[in-house]
Amino acid sequence: LVVIDPLLMIEGEHVIEVAAARPGAPLSLDETPVELHFVVDANAPVVTLRQDVERVAVHVEDTVSDASELVVGHWVDGAYRGTVLLSPTGDATLNVDPRVHEVRVAAQDAAERVGESVIGTPTVQRGETDGPRLARAPARVGDAERSSALQSEGCESTGASPSWAVFAVALLALSRRRRSH
Repeated sequence: LVVIDPLLMIEGEHVIEVAAARPGAPLSLDETPVELHFVVDANAPVVTLRQDVERVAVHVEDTVSDASELVVGHWVDGAYRGTVLLSPTGDATLNVDPRVHEVRVAAQDAAERVGESVIGTPTVQRGETDGPRLARAPARVGDAERSSALQSEGCESTGASPSWAVFAVALLALSRRRRSH
């Protein structure tokens, strides 16, 4: 059986009920159809960051996953600082001043898609044995244009870069560990 319907491509949870009947006998339709449940989730979460005085206001939303299902982490000046606990509406506040630090937030949904956003000014990290280094520079075509736009008060981005492969693996491990409890 092949079912083709454009409505089944809409993001979200879907249920198809399958019931059998004898050919030519519509009254013999099975009264207890089998339910096939599936989810269409083609897009990563949207992460929006906004400067809020000396803090960063975070908002994360996904068309399929609830805020409680998202795994969110953040980095300050290129160093991982931990997970972000979202409110039920997908909001959080980070006590980091984006006027003097670069803040990056990435979110993974239940389908393991990752969205990210960056705000702030990268700073030189001192005290490292190999000398000072700058926070991550643009790695892809188009990132240079986005980087200049990210210096404004707010930004929004959903594309995942190759440098986030390590983050995706860490989030996957964390989310699987969380699901097993």
